[in-house]
Amino acid sequence: MAKKDNGPGCLTYFLFIAALAILAICFFISNTFDFKTLLTYGPSQYLANIVHFHRDYYCRAESALQIYENIMPAGVMDGTEAKKPIAIIQPGGVFKLKGYRTKEYVTWVAAKIAKGPNIVYGYFMVPEKIGIPAFWAALNRIGEMYFDSAAETFKNKYFSQIPADSTEEYRSEFRDLLKSKLRDAVKLETATEPIEMQRIKESEEFEIIDGISSDATIYYCPKADYRKAEDLYEAYLGDGFDVHYLQISRDYDPSANAGIREGLILRIIDTWYFKLSVAIALILVLKFLRRRST
Repeated sequence: MAKKDNGPGCLTYFLFIAALAILAICFFISNTFDFKTLLTYGPSQYLANIVHFHRDYYCRAESALQIYENIMPAGVMDGTEAKKPIAIIQPGGVFKLKGYRTKEYVTWVAAKIAKGPNIVYGYFMVPEKIGIPAFWAALNRIGEMYFDSAAETFKNKYFSQIPADSTEEYRSEFRDLLKSKLRDAVKLETATEPIEMQRIKESEEFEIIDGISSDATIYYCPKADYRKAEDLYEAYLGDGFDVHYLQISRDYDPSANAGIREGLILRIIDTWYFKLSVAIALILVLKFLRRRST
């Protein structure tokens, strides 16, 4: 007689709950130190993301979405004196979901797009209250890991989450394009033998380009060319990736705008060096206040 399958055991459920708790803590810390959201969207969206345990997702527009600079009263969006949107995402266009705010009858979604060489942060309004399971969507990966369930993406009639493998496929295409650009700009070399890779790693003459290298193959160039290679990497797969992926301008040329990056301040506050400095500063302030109170 075949043994009956009782499904996941207690240990599996315990691991799932533990993973859920760790995930929630990670999201809380990530949103608490997301100073870019605080600077671009303001304190209300910053606090909302903390409460929602928000995680950014790439999404595709299912209908035309009008982007406004800020959340506005519904009365100023129509009529002869209606405020014009700063951008429009056409059906099929890609944006990054940066959070949401639910009003009494509508939902405002924070979106990041690219318009030509410029990154645009704004909101579009959904004319009804909708659920955006940004946190729960992340649990699909845990369910897929422990329960062998297929990962699901959220979707509504206004927009849908882009599966991670689709984004990775697009990134892979840009990785190939980057390699082509690097071969034109620097003396790009490859190594596949472990001893040779270790020699390159320890060399004072060459520098490994980590972003396109793997355990099986490394790409490297002379140290004198590394700054140029690093700039190209940032333009195609680093900060500049969103400029290409979230592009709404049909005549945008990635090659002509390869050097475009986000502003210096936004790049600085989004680094872990800056976030760690803020955390240390807060700890020192708390210690000082405790000493003053005793």
